[in-house]
Formats: sequence, structure tokens, C-alpha cells
Amino acid sequence: MSHQLNQSAKKYLKANVIDDFVLNKEGIWKVIESNQSVTSNHFSNYVYGISKLWYKRTKEALDFMLPEEFETALDVCCGTGPISLNCMHNKMFKKMYAVDINKNAIKILIDQIEKYDIKNLVPINMDVMNTDFRSTTFDCVLGHSFLHHLPDNQAFLSEMHRILKSGGVLCLTHEPTISAGYLEGFIGRLIKNLFKLKKRSDAQWLGDVWVYNEKELYGMLNKTGYQEVKIIASGKLSTIIGSFVERSWIRLFKKNPPNMVFKIRDVFSCLDSLLFKKNDKDSFSRFTILARK
Repeated sequence: MSHQLNQSAKKYLKANVIDDFVLNKEGIWKVIESNQSVTSNHFSNYVYGISKLWYKRTKEALDFMLPEEFETALDVCCGTGPISLNCMHNKMFKKMYAVDINKNAIKILIDQIEKYDIKNLVPINMDVMNTDFRSTTFDCVLGHSFLHHLPDNQAFLSEMHRILKSGGVLCLTHEPTISAGYLEGFIGRLIKNLFKLKKRSDAQWLGDVWVYNEKELYGMLNKTGYQEVKIIASGKLSTIIGSFVERSWIRLFKKNPPNMVFKIRDVFSCLDSLLFKKNDKDSFSRFTILARK
């Protein structure tokens, strides 16, 4: 099962894996403490505010499997709130909760809610693997690029199944495949090899825990009770080029890239869909995961 671990996590967490995408108690606390310790400075690089691009991406993902109602939704591991802010700005749901285990992220989200005068969006500092919500509360659970940060994926999926209404939908975007590390670091490795630059030593930050393949994702979602599952793969050229541009922008300018930079991914995603549509899903860099209760 160590093959499920992100390459940088194997050094610190290999001995803590006890089941598919599940760590033991020691491993869980290592990861939780790491996630809670992320600073405001880090999150300040990822404040997107109101963005047509973020709303478009969220809506396009959800269009693959729509919930039966659009009453109440949950944004899990919300960070600074790019999903919940844009969903509620566009009145996608009547009410939305946004939860994150990191207090610094929630503070930034509260400021964003006030800045844009967003109504019916409730931010909460909470552990998404063990929430305080009543059963069958939500029509939809949304999240972006976070499942691989959680130390117990099975506990999270079971908890979301509990709080989803019958017919409710789980929609998770941008989760790394087993090919993600290779594709995301492709240009960086070329540059380092070309100029014979020293590799950076891996910092002991345990945020990136897992990588996924299609078969095991289906197995885990079925195991935790979901009746309808759909997994969509994307990202080849769009990842190789997009990741390099976005990471370089943050390193150079110490802030998140403008929407123009993110649109680079969208342009190359169209090319990916034409050139690689028959390729194995695991050879792409990211999954969109949809499931219905």
C-alpha cells in the first residue's frame, strides 16, 4: 500500500499506513498537525476572490453529476474559499457552509466574505473527517485538491456519505494521479538537469500524502457506500506547462497568478482532450471524482 503514498510522504509516513488511503493514529496526528500549522503567509498566495474562472470550473465539474436539489451545500477543506465564494456569489445554492481545519484559512475566508458581501455562506473551523453536522443535511459536497491531504480518506468519505441527503452528490476536483508528480515536475527536472542545478531537499511538510489510481478510487468509494461513481481524468500538456508557469509565478511574484495564467491550463486541456482521449486514465495528472449517495 506504500505505492499509494506521495513520493515525498514515503520517507515519513510509510510505517503509518494501515489500510488503503488510511494512516494509523500516529500518522493521522502527524498530518493533522502539519495541516493546522500552515501559515497565513502561505494562504495569502492562494486568495482568488470572485472569479469567473473558478465558478466555470466548479460548474463544469458538477455538470457531470447534478444533485437532485440545490438547497444546502458544503465546501470541504475550503482554504480561502474559491469554491464557496464563487458558488454563493452566483447563487448556485440557497445556503453553503465552508469548513477547514486551519484557522488561518478560515480567517482569510471571513475577510473575503465581508469584502464581497456574500450572503448565506457560513465559515467554520472543523475537522472534515469528523464533523458536527446532522445526518442527511447536504444536497452537495464540493472540494478542490484536498482529498490527498487527509490522513484517513475512508473516514472522510464515510462522514460525507452520512451528512449527504439521499441523491446528494460528492464532487471533488483536481486530485493527483500516480502520474501527477512526473508530469507536474517535468519542466523543472529538465531545467535542473540542463543547468546541473542542485535538487532541493524535501521539507518535512506532510500535506501531500496520497496519489490515486482509477481502480482503487472506485473500490474505496464503493466500499464507503456510494451507489453511483464517475471518475474523469485530465491533464497532460496542460499540467506540464500549466504547473510550471503557475509555480514560477508564485516564486517570482509571491502571490497567486492572475486568471490569464490559469487559462493556459484550459487552452492546453482542450489539446489534451484531442490528442490523448484514448489514453489510460492513470496516465493523466488529475482526477475529478463524482459520486452519488
